[in-house]
Parts: sequence; C-alpha cells; structure tokens
Amino acid sequence: MGLIQDIKEDALFDRAGKEKVPFFQWFKWLETTINQEVLKFLFKSKAGKPESNGSKGDKKTLEKEKVKKELSSYLETQRRKSQLNPDLAG
Repeated sequence: MGLIQDIKEDALFDRAGKEKVPFFQWFKWLETTINQEVLKFLFKSKAGKPESNGSKGDKKTLEKEKVKKELSSYLETQRRKSQLNPDLAG
C-alpha cells in the first residue's frame, strides 16, 4: 500500500518524541499509529462514495459509522494502555 510508504520517518520520530513514548514501547506505538493512519485513509476514501441501494445505503452508512467509532475507540484504548503499562497492551 502506497500510504504506508508515504509516511515520513522523521515525522514519526518527532511525534514519538512529543508524545514522550519510551524507547522500549516504540514498536507498539508505531504499529498503533500506522494502523490509525491507514484506517483514517480508508474511511476517508470510502466516505466520499455514494451508496446506490437507497434505504439500504442509509443502513450501511450507519453501520459503517458505528464500526468506525468502535475501531477508533479500540485503537485509542490500545495506544493509552501501551503508554501506561506495556504488559497490558495485549
């Protein structure tokens, strides 16, 4: 996927420094951060496409929004856990 190649290493390093991520947690932080960026890209690219199924499209849109919120919440929880205690991060 070209998106992952477009992520700047220097920007990630600077961001990790600003968030004060300990060196031994970089791998988990990096994995979580890249997953979040990929999901944001996928949701943005799919959000602009209209549904062609009428009322079924509305239902699908609501389901997608629910999944999006759940994924965002899960990823944020995992990121916080990895920052607070690497043993709980899963």
